[in-house]
Amino acid sequence: MSYEDRLTGYINTGNTPVGTIPGVLGGITVPAEQPNGQYFLILKADVTGAILELNENNNVLATTAKIAVSAGPDELCGFETAVSQDGFTTYGAASINGHHVFRMSKYDATANVSTFRNHTVGSDGTLTGTETFALNEKVTPLSDENFLCATIGEPNIIYLKKVNKSGTVLWVKQYSIYIATIIENVSIGEAINGDILLAGTYNESGYPADVRRGMVYAVGLQWENTPADFLT
Repeated sequence: MSYEDRLTGYINTGNTPVGTIPGVLGGITVPAEQPNGQYFLILKADVTGAILELNENNNVLATTAKIAVSAGPDELCGFETAVSQDGFTTYGAASINGHHVFRMSKYDATANVSTFRNHTVGSDGTLTGTETFALNEKVTPLSDENFLCATIGEPNIIYLKKVNKSGTVLWVKQYSIYIATIIENVSIGEAINGDILLAGTYNESGYPADVRRGMVYAVGLQWENTPADFLT
């Protein structure tokens, strides 16, 4: 890296535990005054050096080949214009045969409907295809392009249901937190190794009813768990 390099994007992942992010989506915006040409793309993690690491020498990654940069159509030029539409939030992207697929979602809490939209954009910035579908519940997209939703059961059970984009149920499993009397605010994530991450709050048996404990569980294929919780 040198003083001639141009900043084209910045990704703030927040305070996340080690190994819990399977992939981080980042968009770049090439400055309008940047001349057309061939450039390397460089990614640097922990740019401010705030995180103390055992190995500080593996935070920089660069493309092995140069990337062509040229002006595209005004109406679809740039990452933000291509994917930020109608209240959708981008949660994933992939490149397939020279085309770029941007995966977006939005949730309507009133109707309890999750809507997904996949935009396919050509290498020249032209929108070549759109796929839209909806699921009648709040779901979390997974890396295998299926979806997971969590339902709280009484008094200490979380039901997990995996569905595909057509809404077909692939499996339903239950997970018990034996010490809980109330479970609330459950959210789902996916670890880099494929484990399902459950986060939320619960009241523990023997504690006052207004006391909540925070929970983070890594649920593997064998449904084993390693809790990391704290008093709130």
